[in-house]
Amino acid sequence: MNTPRAHVLRLDLPGHWTDGWLYKEHLILWSDAGQMLVCPVSSLVDSVQRQVDHEIAVIADFLIFRTDWKRSAQFKRLMSLAGTEESFLAGFDRQPDEVVVQVPDVQLEPVSAERVSGFMLDSGIYNNCVYVGTTDGLFETRFDPDHPTVGAEVVQRLQKRVSALTARYSVVNTSADDEGLWFSRMNFDDGLWWKEKSVPRRVAEVSRGNSFAERDLLNYTDDPFPGFMRSAGEKEERRVDSDSPRWRITGYGDPSDIGGVMKSALGLNREIALFDLEPDRGSRQVEVLGNSDKKLLVAYGESLRVVNLTVSRKAQGIQAKASDSFPRFSDPAVDPSDILSTHAVDDGFLVELPDEVRLINSHGSFPVISEAVAHIRTFANSRRYPDVVLMIREDCVSLLGIYVTTR
Repeated sequence: MNTPRAHVLRLDLPGHWTDGWLYKEHLILWSDAGQMLVCPVSSLVDSVQRQVDHEIAVIADFLIFRTDWKRSAQFKRLMSLAGTEESFLAGFDRQPDEVVVQVPDVQLEPVSAERVSGFMLDSGIYNNCVYVGTTDGLFETRFDPDHPTVGAEVVQRLQKRVSALTARYSVVNTSADDEGLWFSRMNFDDGLWWKEKSVPRRVAEVSRGNSFAERDLLNYTDDPFPGFMRSAGEKEERRVDSDSPRWRITGYGDPSDIGGVMKSALGLNREIALFDLEPDRGSRQVEVLGNSDKKLLVAYGESLRVVNLTVSRKAQGIQAKASDSFPRFSDPAVDPSDILSTHAVDDGFLVELPDEVRLINSHGSFPVISEAVAHIRTFANSRRYPDVVLMIREDCVSLLGIYVTTR
């Protein structure tokens, strides 16, 4: 049996950046001065095709520009044919496991919008609504994919330091650390939306970060397990000419403790709140590091586990089960206590360490880039880019696509 192996294709765009998004066939970046800039993804495609041979250009299509193709059943069936996968990855045979393409000639155009105040910490884009979280607060503006450089009004929605935010299901959830978790509904009206007196509502006392688990929310605090917040919502019929979502969240219940079901799933005694005591290894702390939808990555002492949550709408119950696809494993290259952040990717997690980034999935642990990075963004819910990684590095922004061979 062959050892699983990760192949990484990386595109580097020079510059000093703070954050970025791939959205509706556009690359959107924020400079370190807070300026929003944009370019069509087609410009990236053209630049790559001018610089690389046909084999690498095709790989770029599947690993970066249309990763939904890579996820398709048709592609997986095609790769099952003898010799097809080897031919697809032929460009890597002449290179190391990482192919790097410099993209210096792409022109990013500034968006004519007012810059937000404060240092940018996070952002979210959903249904053309753009949210930026900074040290000064939460700001909202709009993005028009048909006129991408034409800016819209910029409105401050919250006057608190925003450490993280998520935008989906017609709501934006804002983590403001000791100032709490704030919830507000989106307004998709095309009229004078900026004049709406939208007031976020505080729904939890403390929030270091938050993440969707399908329609429900996990609120990360200083506790080893995030609080589970069940959503309430409504369905609306989508117009034929509209991208508006059918499901709209209207609120959340109070945070629920999932520590009991999590420890039970891991085979721990529920009476031991935080530790699995082993005579030869001492105390081993259990902590949820992050989630990919309802798959939770758990540090279990020196090893990692994945636990799946199941939520019953009718019985209002929450169940947890250790994943059969992700066996408990330890990797000398990954000390769970060193993991700085986790990010959802196809069938796994991207983990940020002090001096590298690694992919962890059901096949193992794989190096992605061997350096510290400033910021990581993935697009698990994107139509076109669900498996692309965007990294803000010291002097460039990088787009990465990853392909893991298992045969």
